[in-house]
Amino acid sequence: MSDPIHSPDLEGKGHHSQVENVIEPDEKAAAANMKADAIEAENAEHALGVIAAVKAYPMATLWAFIMSCTIASRSLLLRFKCSEC
Repeated sequence: MSDPIHSPDLEGKGHHSQVENVIEPDEKAAAANMKADAIEAENAEHALGVIAAVKAYPMATLWAFIMSCTIASRSLLLRFKCSEC
C-alpha cells in the first residue's frame, strides 16, 4: 500500500519516507457507500415520530428530559434570586 521514497540526499543519512494516505479505488467506493448509508440512516431517523423516537432511543430521551429540567430549574432559581444557589 505504501512504497518507500528514496531521495539521493537522504539515502546516505539512512532516512526513508513512507507514502501514506493513498486511497485505493475500492476505498473510494467504500467511503461513498458509507456516506450514502449514513445519509439514508439520518433520513430514517428524521422520519421517526415522537413516540417511535422515544421507543427507539429511551436513554437519550431520558437524558434530554433531565437536562431540560435542570436548565429550567436553574434559570427559575436565578430568576427569583435564590441566595442559597
